[in-house]
Amino acid sequence: MRICDIVKPLGKEEFICGILYILGLEGITMIYRPKGVCSNAIDVEVEDGIVKSVTFTGGCNGNLQGISSLVTGMKIEDVITKLKGIKCGFKNTSCPDQLACALQEILDN
Repeated sequence: MRICDIVKPLGKEEFICGILYILGLEGITMIYRPKGVCSNAIDVEVEDGIVKSVTFTGGCNGNLQGISSLVTGMKIEDVITKLKGIKCGFKNTSCPDQLACALQEILDN
């Protein structure tokens, strides 16, 4: 069980467990705060189970632009399968792994 530190409805925007979800007519936009990596935010837009866009703030710019480009148009489940568990150096996680965590949050909520 996860303890949520922020749950605050804001009309079409909602904070769940400290993650901002923006519920639109076309899909979900999430601003995810990754943990243990150089990037400090991941903006993910999903529509009908398909990743529409991903934008990382901070981190290795070129690599993260490449990852964003590669996952755009993919099914959420396929992205999670490909990226979950990737590590960066001696860290237990990575920006791709954190993207998989963000997408898992969307599936779980």
